[in-house]
Amino acid sequence: MHPKKNDFIDFRHHNLSGRVTYANNVASVDVPQVQFYRIYDFEGNRVWLSDSLGGQVWYSWNNQRLQSMAMTTEAGKYAGVDFTYDQVGRLSSLTRTANWDPSTTINTTFTLDLLEVMICGLPPVS
Repeated sequence: MHPKKNDFIDFRHHNLSGRVTYANNVASVDVPQVQFYRIYDFEGNRVWLSDSLGGQVWYSWNNQRLQSMAMTTEAGKYAGVDFTYDQVGRLSSLTRTANWDPSTTINTTFTLDLLEVMICGLPPVS
């Protein structure tokens, strides 16, 4: 069977834990060809993702909880996300910033009600 237009053909390498460390679609038809590289820490958390087009993502972990992500594009653009958790490990807030510019920062907080339904909100306006 020959690939048809827009078919995605994937080739992957795995580490000893079975996690994908390399993938590509170089045999795909009519889609941008890209290769992905991934690195994991000793606990199995992905700490780096890169693509052959110049994009990268770095991940920071603490006790199996994602603490931050920093992303760059091939054009040099940046986005960062920081995560905080409550005392029992539930996500409590996100802080997002673009292009190293503090004026672009968006803070979002999360609160659980008595039924543990997440209520998403922004900080109160003063």
